[in-house]
Amino acid sequence: MNIQEELSKVNVFTDLNKQQLEKIAAITEIMELEEGDEIHEESANAKHLFVLTKGEVHLLVQLSSHNQQITVGMINQSNQCFGWSGVIAPHYYTATAVCQKTSQVLAIDGQKLLEILESEPTAGFKVIKGVAQIISSRLRNCRMALLKTL
Repeated sequence: MNIQEELSKVNVFTDLNKQQLEKIAAITEIMELEEGDEIHEESANAKHLFVLTKGEVHLLVQLSSHNQQITVGMINQSNQCFGWSGVIAPHYYTATAVCQKTSQVLAIDGQKLLEILESEPTAGFKVIKGVAQIISSRLRNCRMALLKTL
């Protein structure tokens, strides 16, 4: 797999140039996962931004009022990002990510990504703008899931 090529298809990275994508590809690892594998846990220290390349991942949150988790998001299309907490302070995941079937994920080192983006503010603005759109979408999904449980 050509990581740089895969990253160029991800909405938060589409406006970046070849050199910027090369730098991000250098801090990215490929993860092969099975159904039921947990990628990250809610409230855990967030170290990565993730990109789904194949498979399906559900985002679950623990309800404090009930002893259950609810699904607040489904990542089921290639090139979708999740784990935005890896690049946004205070760097704790806001949901648990669990594979629903065999999946492949790109794990981008969040701290190193921030260093790249800080050194290139124009690229940083474009990426963080895309991450903000993801956060907005997830907040909307979470609100809808919460309203269904009331």
